[in-house]
Amino acid sequence: MNSNINKYILARKGIHLGAALIPLSYYIFSRQQFIIFVSSLALTAIIIEVARFKNPKFKNLFYRIFGKLLWNNESKSLTSATIFILSSFICGIFFQKQVVITALLFLTFGDTISYSVGNTIGKIKIFGKKTLEGGIAFFLVSVIIAWLVQDMIFWVGLIGAVVACIVELLPWRVDDNLSIPIISGVIMELILRVI
Repeated sequence: MNSNINKYILARKGIHLGAALIPLSYYIFSRQQFIIFVSSLALTAIIIEVARFKNPKFKNLFYRIFGKLLWNNESKSLTSATIFILSSFICGIFFQKQVVITALLFLTFGDTISYSVGNTIGKIKIFGKKTLEGGIAFFLVSVIIAWLVQDMIFWVGLIGAVVACIVELLPWRVDDNLSIPIISGVIMELILRVI
């Protein structure tokens, strides 16, 4: 990998970590305020996506600013940022506060650390480019998150961490920004409703 690619991947992963501010904002917002906040972000993201597909001038501006940060597949589909914002909205609508925060932090921190570890020291390939070392890193970070999130019952968060790790490692085509928080969130939410 050349230094330009490294620079853009680092910037992308930095943005991914910065996205943790969305679930963390739930600590200062009420449920209603959080839903309004993520709804506003989702509406803005969708307007930008429609504009970049429909308006050539806006598309050129968008790619001049963000083009080097995008994966190849994002030129013809929604960006990962938009999918993350839509995931945040879905989680906010259907899950309890501690589940929203936990599930979204699994993604923002776990996925970033997994990618970094897998690409720097990962040797044992599991599925495609996914490595055992990256998967272990994802799981350990997710366990720490489950332990730290206020009002999350640790063992419920631990189950969520296992689910999130499995989802992250699976070789399917569903975007991690959607699958990790939604699937781990559904499991944690169901457990919390039953106990």
